[in-house]
Amino acid sequence: MTEPSTTPRGSNTPPFQRYRSFIPRREWAAFQEALDRPEPRTFRVRLGRADPAALRTRLEAQGFQVSPISDVPGVFRVQEEPFPLSETLEHWLGFFYIQQVATTLAAPMLAPRPGETVLDLCAAPGGKTCHLAELMDDQGCLVAVDLSEKRVHALAGNLSRLAHPSVITVVGDALELPERPRFHRVLADVPCSGEGRSRGGVIHQASEGDLHRLPQLQEALLRKALRMTIPGGRVLYVTCTLAPEENEAVVDAVLRNPGEGPGGSPPARLIPLTLDLPHAPGLTTFGERRFAAELAGTVRIHPHHLDSGGLFLALLERGDGEVPGLSGSLDWEGEWTAPGATLPGETSTMDLADALTALAGELGLELGTPGQGGGEGNSSEGTLGWMERAGALRFHRLTRWPLDEWAQLGAIRGGKKGGHLRIITVGLRGAELSGRTRPPRPTGDLLRHLAPRLRGAGLDLGREEWIRLLAGAALPARQAALQILLYDGEPITTSRRKGRRLLHDLPPARANWLRQVMERRRAGG
Repeated sequence: MTEPSTTPRGSNTPPFQRYRSFIPRREWAAFQEALDRPEPRTFRVRLGRADPAALRTRLEAQGFQVSPISDVPGVFRVQEEPFPLSETLEHWLGFFYIQQVATTLAAPMLAPRPGETVLDLCAAPGGKTCHLAELMDDQGCLVAVDLSEKRVHALAGNLSRLAHPSVITVVGDALELPERPRFHRVLADVPCSGEGRSRGGVIHQASEGDLHRLPQLQEALLRKALRMTIPGGRVLYVTCTLAPEENEAVVDAVLRNPGEGPGGSPPARLIPLTLDLPHAPGLTTFGERRFAAELAGTVRIHPHHLDSGGLFLALLERGDGEVPGLSGSLDWEGEWTAPGATLPGETSTMDLADALTALAGELGLELGTPGQGGGEGNSSEGTLGWMERAGALRFHRLTRWPLDEWAQLGAIRGGKKGGHLRIITVGLRGAELSGRTRPPRPTGDLLRHLAPRLRGAGLDLGREEWIRLLAGAALPARQAALQILLYDGEPITTSRRKGRRLLHDLPPARANWLRQVMERRRAGG
C-alpha cells in the first residue's frame, strides 16, 4: 500500500473537514473520537484449524480477555493482553490471524467457492488472501500477486503458518499479468492513501498529489481485474481510504466508460452489497461531482462504525462483451491445466514417487501422487498433490493452475522470452530432499496440515517434559524411527533417536521461543 501523508493531531481543527458533507452530524463526534482512540486488537479464527470457543478458552487460561464481535463470525476483540498475542503457541500453530475487523468483511463479500479460480491482485501481507483460501475450503486455485518480494515472502509465511495448501504466490506488477487464463473471481485491494488507518491521534490524510496520482493507478487496476475475469465473474474493489476520488469516482468511471481509461475494460454492472453491521452507503454525490445512482449499493465503513479501520467495498460483475479493440479467446477453461510435478520449464532431479513412498512410510499415511491435487472432502482429508521445487517436496491441493499458459506466453521469469513474473511458492513445503541420505522428514507445514490425522499417532508430551526437552535434556527414546511430538494433541515437530535418547528437530531459535512459551504457561500467565 502506498504510504500516505502522516500527521499527528497537533491543532484544534478536526481532520477530514471536507467529509462533513457525508458523515452525518449525529455521527461526527463519534467519528472524531474514533480517530483519537487507539484501535483495539482483533483477530480472525482459522476455522479450518480451530474451534472459536475452544480457542477462546485456551487464550483466557493464559490471562487474555477476548470477546466475539457480534455478527462477524469467528472474529474476536482483545480486551486484556498480558503479553503479545503473536507470542502464543496458538498463534504459532496457525489457529488465528491478527486482522482488523473491517478487513475481515472483504473475502466474504467476494464469496469464492471451493474449486474456483481466484486472483488476489495486490495480496501482501495476506490477511484477505488467507481468508479467501479458507472460504474456498483450500480447493481450487488461488493466485496471490504483489510487487514487493519482501512482502510476498511475508505472505508465504502466513500461508505456511495457517496451513493453506492451494495458493500460488507471485512477485510481479499486477498490471503486467497475462490476461489469459481468466479467473472466476478477482480481489482488487488496490494501493491507496490509507486514510481509513487513521487511529490513535495519527492521521493519514491524502495529499493533492495522492488524489491526482492514485486514482489513475486504481482505475487501471480495476480495469485489469475485469479483463482477467470470465464473463459473469466477479471483482471486488477494495480500498482502506475515505476519499471519494479513490472510491466512488474510480468505480463510476469504469462503469460509465468501459472501453476507455487505462487499457479499457469489458462492460460490467454493480452488484448491490448488503451488510447487517454499522456502515454507510456509497456516495452518489460529492461536492460538484455526480456519480451513478448504483454507487449507493457500495459500502463505506468509517472508523467509528466497528471501532476498526476505514474500508470501501464495491462488487462488480463482468458482462459478456469484450473490450473494444482488444481480442481474446472466451475458451478460458482450455487455458487452465493440471499441475505438474515441477514448475513449467524445470525438470525433476529425483524420483518423486520413491520420495513420497518413503515419506508416507515414515508417517504411516497415504499422501497422494506427484503432480495431482484437489480431491473431494474437507481441507484436511482431500487428495494431496506433490511437486519438486529447490530440493524440497511441496504439497498442494490445486485442481488446476495458470502457470503452463503463463510460461507459454513468456511471462514467467527465466522462460525463453525472459518473463517478468517470479513464482515464489506453490502450496506448502512438505519435506527437504537435497543432501539427505535418510528418508525425508515432514516439515511443520505438513504436520499442521495433517494435524487431524496425526492426533493420537504421535507422542504427546506434557508441559514439564517439553520444558526439559527444549532445555537440552534428552528424554527416553521410544521404539519408532520417526516420532511426531505433540502438545495437547497438536503436532509440534519431529524427533530423532540418538542411542537411547529422544531429541527434537526444532531449530535453536524456535526451540528457545517454545521453551519460553511453555514456561509462561507453567507460571499460569
